Amino acid sequence: MDTVKVRFVKSIGLLVFLSLFMACGIEMETLSLDDVSMETTVSNSNSFEYFRAPKVFENDPSDVWGMEKDASKDFKIVNLDDEHKNVIQLTWNRTNEWVGFGIGWNKWQAKDLSDITEEGGFVFDVRAIDKRSNIPTLIFLLEDYSGVMSAGVVGSESLERYPINEEWQSFKLPLSAFDLASSGIDLTNIKQLVVEFQGSGQLYVDNIQLIECSPYNHQWKEEFPSSKVRLDESIVVFDGSFDQVWGLGQFGTRNYQITPRKTLEMKWDNTEFSAKSSFGTSWANWKFIDLSAVQGNASLTFEVQNLQGVNQELGLEVLLQDYSYNQSAVTINGSTSSMSDFTQEWVKIDIPLSTFAKNNLQMVNIKQLIFRTQGSGHIEIRDIKIRVDE
Repeated sequence: MDTVKVRFVKSIGLLVFLSLFMACGIEMETLSLDDVSMETTVSNSNSFEYFRAPKVFENDPSDVWGMEKDASKDFKIVNLDDEHKNVIQLTWNRTNEWVGFGIGWNKWQAKDLSDITEEGGFVFDVRAIDKRSNIPTLIFLLEDYSGVMSAGVVGSESLERYPINEEWQSFKLPLSAFDLASSGIDLTNIKQLVVEFQGSGQLYVDNIQLIECSPYNHQWKEEFPSSKVRLDESIVVFDGSFDQVWGLGQFGTRNYQITPRKTLEMKWDNTEFSAKSSFGTSWANWKFIDLSAVQGNASLTFEVQNLQGVNQELGLEVLLQDYSYNQSAVTINGSTSSMSDFTQEWVKIDIPLSTFAKNNLQMVNIKQLIFRTQGSGHIEIRDIKIRVDE
């Protein structure tokens, strides 16, 4: 009986409370499960809320490597003015296999980028050192702690405005421009940012950040090519000149020169297959080259002349390399040529692109064609092409 009285009193109290609540003009709103889900989604929509490494380079040079001066580059950190202290000054003319620097930001701790790939990107300040700079071709490479790399190309699409002069402007490179999925990079365990340089140029760079980033949408952007080239017809790589090349000239005991006859003369002595015995070229201004559509019906072709006499081997290899630095080599010998011996007559070389499809080479993201030598030799090469058969 006492229990019934207690329940009756509680019920009367609740009715009185609700009456007062309604008398004050307050209405109760029904909240569905969908509403709860929506509120939760909105509160968690900012993927950068928990990202703790947005400053890649500001004023601290302690995480930067590659500032040493050499024959191909003069990189240094300089105090430019009160607003831009400790900026990166970059002057380069690529003649070596590799020119670049790296930043292991956040004191080389592992960075987790897995939640910011859709909205995030690199944003950084750029200006010319002297009057005006050409549009540079820079390769941004994210590397994880297992050594896997993913590449994105900084080109015309990254500019805030054109031209690049002595006024600062912001460059953008969204993470969506990287080959994150195909590279297999571990986005939860990022080690560093590596910047690779092509061609030649001069720039100041400052305030590199990894923040929310949407690409520019300029009208003048259509005047410039995209960052990817898909090959679907025959192209000329060398017919007396290269579009973009590194490694020509004399280095130690080897000398590679373009002759007045529009041939490439290569002479080497006591070399090994290495960067020093190599030269490389891109026929697409260092953009990603997609060979996947033609790898079954296309060949790399050129003609070679053995100026040493008669040999069955030349000590020459040809490689394709992708932007994850996987590479596949083919030795030039009787199996790749129209004759079993190499003589002072011109011999045709024909290598199906399918021959390179090994060593995890990504045909959708080809970076360059490389020639390298070993031992001793003296040859001339002409008419390097990729022939696509119908």
